[in-house]
Amino acid sequence: MAIGVKTLNLSAGLDKFVLLVGTGFRNLKMNAEGLEKLTKHVQYVTFHREDANKDEPPTGKLRETISLFLVAYIFPGCEVPGSTLPERMVADGYTTCFRCDSIAKLESSIIDCFSEKGEWVLDIFSERRKLALAAMEMGRNAIAVTPDKEDLENLGDYLRTLAMQNDDSYSTIDGLVSEY
Repeated sequence: MAIGVKTLNLSAGLDKFVLLVGTGFRNLKMNAEGLEKLTKHVQYVTFHREDANKDEPPTGKLRETISLFLVAYIFPGCEVPGSTLPERMVADGYTTCFRCDSIAKLESSIIDCFSEKGEWVLDIFSERRKLALAAMEMGRNAIAVTPDKEDLENLGDYLRTLAMQNDDSYSTIDGLVSEY
């Protein structure tokens, strides 16, 4: 998948970008090693959400509030050991542990950290996330891709509702979901 994203970006003329990859603990090492074949610049990142699993019944275990991700910095020469980033590729002030009180705050923090206004955000396997919405609200272009049509329909319904509440000239013509 990472090679496909790199190929897509290169074909669009983007030779510098950040790839954020969700991973489970059991697959962390394997996924990191896979990304390190593309770039020697990979970091582990945790996303801590205070609201995660609060509504779940007690299990006798610790409440899960952390998601594990890997960040891969892709740029010309990134596969060379000892190479350095050609420029700053994230916003200043962030660490490898994102602590947020809600999913909405987490999504806006991700967009703020890893992109700038006018850039593109590609959310692959978006599921029920609204990362694309956070990106658009913050002046980015965004594409959400998921194999589950229902997830895209839910995002489309959410966006249409927002648009109808905020824009009297909004057209209800659907163009958000495409099947191949």
